[in-house]
Amino acid sequence: MSLGRWAVIDIETTGIDQGYDEIIDLGYLQFDGTKLVKTYSSLVRTENTLSQFIQKLTGITPDQVRKAPRWSDVEQDLLDLEGHRLIAHNASFEKMFLEKYFEDLGEDREKESFDDSIYFLGLLDPSQSSLSLENLIIHFKIADKEEHRGLSDSMDLLKVMLMATWKLKEDINYNHFIMGLMQEFSRDEFWFKEFVALEKEELLEIANAIDFDLEANYEKYLQSIERESLPDNGEENFSLDFDGKNIQDILKDEKTIKEKIPSYTYRESQEKLSMRVGQAFKNGIHALIQAPTGTGKTLGYLLPSVLLAKSKGEQVIISTGTKALQNQAMTKDIPLMFKMLGLGKYDLKVLRLVGSKNHYCELLFRNESKTEDNLLDLGTFEEKYTHALFEVIFFHNQRVQDYTDIITADSIPHVLKRKLPYAGEFSDKVRVDYKACTGNKCPFKNDCTYVGGLRRAKEADIIVGNHALLLSWPRGIDRPPYIVVDEAHKIESESTQMFTMELTQRDITNFSKNLPGMIAPVFYLLDSEHKGSEQVQRIRREVASSSKLIAENLENLSELIERFAKKLPRFTDIYWNEFPMIKESNMNSNLEVSLFNQIDSLRYIFKGVYDVVFPLVGKWNVNSLSEEKDITAYTLFEAACSNIEEALETLNNLLDNSENRASSIKYHAEYGFLLSSAPINVGELFHESVMKDSEAVVFTSATLANSDGSRGMAQVEWMTGYNQLPAEKRFRTGLFLENNYDYENNAKVFLCTDTPTLYDQSFVPTVMEKLIPLIRDIGGRTLLLFSSRVRFDKACELLLKAFEGEIPLFIQGMGANIVEDFKNSSSGIIIGMESLSEGIDIPGKLLEFVYVDKVPDLRQDLVIQKRRDFYERNFGNEFNDYFLAHRTRSLHQKLGRLIRRESDKGCIIVTDSRLARWKGRTLENFQDMMKPYKLNITSLDDACEKTRDFLL
Repeated sequence: MSLGRWAVIDIETTGIDQGYDEIIDLGYLQFDGTKLVKTYSSLVRTENTLSQFIQKLTGITPDQVRKAPRWSDVEQDLLDLEGHRLIAHNASFEKMFLEKYFEDLGEDREKESFDDSIYFLGLLDPSQSSLSLENLIIHFKIADKEEHRGLSDSMDLLKVMLMATWKLKEDINYNHFIMGLMQEFSRDEFWFKEFVALEKEELLEIANAIDFDLEANYEKYLQSIERESLPDNGEENFSLDFDGKNIQDILKDEKTIKEKIPSYTYRESQEKLSMRVGQAFKNGIHALIQAPTGTGKTLGYLLPSVLLAKSKGEQVIISTGTKALQNQAMTKDIPLMFKMLGLGKYDLKVLRLVGSKNHYCELLFRNESKTEDNLLDLGTFEEKYTHALFEVIFFHNQRVQDYTDIITADSIPHVLKRKLPYAGEFSDKVRVDYKACTGNKCPFKNDCTYVGGLRRAKEADIIVGNHALLLSWPRGIDRPPYIVVDEAHKIESESTQMFTMELTQRDITNFSKNLPGMIAPVFYLLDSEHKGSEQVQRIRREVASSSKLIAENLENLSELIERFAKKLPRFTDIYWNEFPMIKESNMNSNLEVSLFNQIDSLRYIFKGVYDVVFPLVGKWNVNSLSEEKDITAYTLFEAACSNIEEALETLNNLLDNSENRASSIKYHAEYGFLLSSAPINVGELFHESVMKDSEAVVFTSATLANSDGSRGMAQVEWMTGYNQLPAEKRFRTGLFLENNYDYENNAKVFLCTDTPTLYDQSFVPTVMEKLIPLIRDIGGRTLLLFSSRVRFDKACELLLKAFEGEIPLFIQGMGANIVEDFKNSSSGIIIGMESLSEGIDIPGKLLEFVYVDKVPDLRQDLVIQKRRDFYERNFGNEFNDYFLAHRTRSLHQKLGRLIRRESDKGCIIVTDSRLARWKGRTLENFQDMMKPYKLNITSLDDACEKTRDFLL
């Protein structure tokens, strides 16, 4: 009975604006302790129009709500929950719509509260990449999707809570650990401490009340998460010699490989890729390889990498563009390679490695916990929860069996950081700083994921990482001399992000608040004779004074930046506003003078702190320290000095405003300002950071340039640093593998410039008026991609109105598995933002028509503008070789969703009236860069008619 009176509740509404939108569905499960008191469900009448999106999402029709009870008839059933704990997923939404009805009961009522299950489920398992209700339902094998109805979602949420708690009870040590953490919360602030304390019998009682077989469903869940394991000892199918003939013999032996991988087919292009990678590795030279869709790229470069590692004992790093690709390599591609070669799981050591900033430092965490004043007694719920969350993360990582399952900084669900800003700030504080890491001297070294990763990396044959890791390689180990850079077209953006220096308003605020505390650990290290000495007192005074000066400077600086930003001709209070850093030699107003001087003053303050603390940095050697307190103090002081140094370097770069960097100030109405200094010549940086000291780097992607490499390669050779290599260290030309598919005959691409401008309100209705009859005639089989949320929302409404109940629609954001659901339908329409195109693989007749709302743009922020100027000065025609190359590469990525197999065929329509102004050579260059696709520039009517004729 410790649960008291509680209810799991969910509502559906006409929208998210509580001032205008109305509730259309209410459902709840009312409990007293473990006893189910009431199950309630009702639609609600509304005069508001139900959007097509809401109808699709909920399945509720206008006719149903017209016949439903009025809210005045439903309200009393809601008010029966007076004084209950109301449990909802993302409870702030339910609270926003429902709280006013309880408040109308007056102040003397028994108070109820809204409790968010996201916090509960996030604490029980922070390794979940998403805490959406649908993802949790699917994860626990409760259902295939979320119903988005009041009662069914309430029921599913309770089932998820039961499954998560049962899972906890099955793990005695983890259960004991969580129960200990729960003691830090009061019942009022975290009711879930009572739920998690339930005995198994009580959980079963609740489950039985809703006809949920908890034990059977848990067994089903366990079976679903069992991983296919490789045999301990392999039976090698082939020689593992690292030579060209062996690579060819392996790939051509279809019969042997098919016994292990039935879907395998020999591909000449895959053999050529493998041979070029092998040649690069054998001869110590660098290579560029374009491997179109259908090449079998990943297995193609993995084969020579594995043979090199096994035969020669050389380490290879596979650098991918995204976390998703890393996961694919570890869970799909590398196990396939093991099967293909007949390797056992101990025959090859493969490690997924993440960079230092993605690991959490327990030493920093323990210190932050100690320095919060009476945190666990007097802290807010947000602070208590954040500390409990990190306790769970460190406990999980200590027990993890497979290193790839560790929780890193990018593992924590975004929703927790969004709902708990303190958690995001705390996450930044306790990330590993490799400059300050004491390694084997750290008292937490045995459980440290960063140190453990480095230790494993030294023994690994193949290391799987990403481009960010490649550019910021841990200092504790040598980087492998042989490297494969997959998704190489992302190198420019990744290098820009890695080498950009930023200082945010929040960063400076934290310095002003925490600077004395950041420096304090150094006093643990000073000899007792210095304590209280004039030198120590002087340092204390100067740091305290600097902290105060930073706070004063910040107030003035934020005001000046806001004033300056609001004078910009295209100022917006929704997005970031950027303007170039003011040059001392070219100041044209008092506001510019004041702003420059304020930033210069901030640099002067940080320089003063730097001059005070850095003479102390070399005073100790970590290897000479033995006491845990001294090692901790050393680590904290080193981390503080590193942060001060980075802030000062950012300000120096900003004020120096050299031609080699793009220095700018950005302002956002919600987030404040950001001072930024970004590199322009990233190719030089990549060459110095990676190429210069590597034996062989192989760059590969499906979209480096056009089909034969005659267009677009200059920019690739620049951004990779390839053009800085001596002739003997590079192949004379890149390898452009032949396309396996007949694009000219099987892929019809139409570029239509006769539509309204993209930002015209009539754009979407005009285009959809033409496309809807076409989509109906071809029976769906369509993917539509939009670059703007506004255009996406409008198109969804029109498409839903046209096709709901006729052709299945699968909309991004409306389901966790829309791509798989689309594949499982005999015909369908899938709609998404342009990001949806990454990774979509829908072969055959399921997808035969793709629509793209515009030719992708290139960002127009300051660094891109300066980079274009740099490219023009140093390499030639930036418009063709840089600007167009970027845009066509992005368009290639989207068009690549259509033809995935040799037998595939289909049509693509791109609408972009801006290209009507392109004349002569520009249009010819654009068409040339889009090879192997042949662009047909025509009217939208003609494109629709020709698509219809081709597909029917």
